[in-house]
Amino acid sequence: IEREKIVQLSKEPKVIVPLQESKAYTPEVKAAVEQVKDENKGFITGQLLPATAEFGADFGVGLERALTPISTRIKNISGDVYKRLRKFEFDVKKNTIADHEAIVPFLRKLKTLDEDSKIALDLALKNGDKKVIKAIGIANNMTNELNAVKSVLDNLHDRTIDAGMKVNYRWDFFPRIVDDVDGLMDHLAGETYWSAIEEALSNKSATLERDLTKDEKIGVINNLLMGRPVDGVSLAKKGVFKERSIEQINLELNKFYGTSDKALLNYVGVANEAIETSIFFGKAVDLEGNPDVTDSVGALVAELKLGSREATLLAEMLAARFNSGRMGRIAAAARNLSYMDTMGTVLNAATQIGDIATSLFNSGILNTLSVLPAAVMNKTRMALKDIAVDQIAEEFDSGSLTSLGVNKVFKLSGLHKMDAVGKLTLVNSALKKYTQQAKKNNASLNKELEFMFEGDAAQVKQDLMDGNITNDVKFLLFNKLLDMQPMAKSEMPEYYLRNGNLKIVYMLKTFTIR
Repeated sequence: IEREKIVQLSKEPKVIVPLQESKAYTPEVKAAVEQVKDENKGFITGQLLPATAEFGADFGVGLERALTPISTRIKNISGDVYKRLRKFEFDVKKNTIADHEAIVPFLRKLKTLDEDSKIALDLALKNGDKKVIKAIGIANNMTNELNAVKSVLDNLHDRTIDAGMKVNYRWDFFPRIVDDVDGLMDHLAGETYWSAIEEALSNKSATLERDLTKDEKIGVINNLLMGRPVDGVSLAKKGVFKERSIEQINLELNKFYGTSDKALLNYVGVANEAIETSIFFGKAVDLEGNPDVTDSVGALVAELKLGSREATLLAEMLAARFNSGRMGRIAAAARNLSYMDTMGTVLNAATQIGDIATSLFNSGILNTLSVLPAAVMNKTRMALKDIAVDQIAEEFDSGSLTSLGVNKVFKLSGLHKMDAVGKLTLVNSALKKYTQQAKKNNASLNKELEFMFEGDAAQVKQDLMDGNITNDVKFLLFNKLLDMQPMAKSEMPEYYLRNGNLKIVYMLKTFTIR
């Protein structure tokens, strides 16, 4: 073909014939094309779109895990679990406050003792030496205070039994707490009975089917040293020591332990949480260390007969609440130092006025202004301890230097005072509004009471009308406060609860969650 002919042909317009109109579109080709179209359609509708939707759903869940309180998410899945969780938070705080009230006189008296008496009483309490305890009590006029502590410990034991928990308890029991975990482990590793301790730790780990936390290891060691068997191991039965010598904390060991007042405060909190956790799940948990509630969570979720996705989400949230991560010392110190730097001014204390604005919005101008003066003078009808948020034993907290510094700075700047005024105003103005609504047979209140109290709703409503501040009325107001402020772990997002050191990311932002 000549070159000019080729050029001419290339310039002619090309006619594109649709496949369906061409001679090549045979029945066989048509069938093949339809098959490919069906396969593509199946991929898009059956795989691609659902996968995209699932990714979108997971993205939304991710945001909820990071930003939404787990109580809100749990309520959307199961109203019953939500109510049980709120009641759990209330009962833990209420009972802990009651126990703190009973032991505070002892803690105050303890601070007045001379140094030698403090050391002697500390060792006597740890070792159950009732003669020394009695002598120091009489000499320092603190027998009543010591008896009050004994009553609290006895009552806690009775409540653990009622909750189905198995606790080794004796008349001379007094809690211990280890401050220097690594130091104690190193010290005991050089003792002749270390092999028995290792056996107990190994058995405990095998029972739980995981590695033990530091708290759990200390729980095992403390029980062994106090003569209690752990997973089939007992130092007394091993013939390592006579039973009495096992229980003794001497001056050499005592350097690894915290003081008795610190141990008592810690035990009251841990015991109350363990008791209420056992009641919540209907299954006893381990009082020592950090109880693993994985099996209990699984059993509770299985009872609800939820869809697989909802069941998974609910289990994850409950596990986050009851097995929450802890901040390390360095991260906690950094957070506390930042709190002191950013919040330790009178100006920042004044920003707590936002609670009063919330009260104005929720309870109205008249209800808010009518209780505000009493809140400022701390003479409101409902006190902070009534709604289970008062830190009665805060002055005896012997935490880290930075945490103590935060408390001191917050008090000096007026932040503590303004925070208390805000809470008292919120709660007492809400009480006024609830009382008014009850007398008017308000439909919104009736619905709220029926949801929270079911068959007892009518009685709670009558109590509001009669002005009776019952436990249920306190619980109602506790709920109202939690709706506005994250005053319990269940009012924090899942990611906050799961990740120990990442809690620092939420610093100064927790109150914006509500």
